Amino acid sequence: MASTTQRLRVPALGVALALALTSCSTPPARPATTPTGIPLGIVHAVRMTATNAFEPQEVRIRVGDAVEWRNLSPTAQTVTALRSASPLLVTLPTRATEFDSGRIAAGGTYTYQFAIAGRYQYISIANAGVDMVGTVFVVER
Repeated sequence: MASTTQRLRVPALGVALALALTSCSTPPARPATTPTGIPLGIVHAVRMTATNAFEPQEVRIRVGDAVEWRNLSPTAQTVTALRSASPLLVTLPTRATEFDSGRIAAGGTYTYQFAIAGRYQYISIANAGVDMVGTVFVVER
């Protein structure tokens, strides 16, 4: 009986090893893309602080890069690039798509990939009377 048990273990180990090796194979080489269809570039980090500020306040990136905003403040914040939210503070390149994170809870994140070069000035509308403004400068690759 001992030899029967050993014979059953060997094929099972062989199948497990084959499955493990199959799952470790390298995927075909092609650039990762996002729902926008443009290649994914570098992800840059911006923090939303307890002092109602974006840090860094300005970020310089390339077309295809993304920015991830992380809310480190104890209250909800937003990343709002809607011209109607504040026509004096929000500016975007002419053909750029507006974006809005909605309320980001403490500890939450929001990521946006930039497809058009230009200057994007955005705000957080979560704090009435506070001008929480940030800027992303996007340049061609």
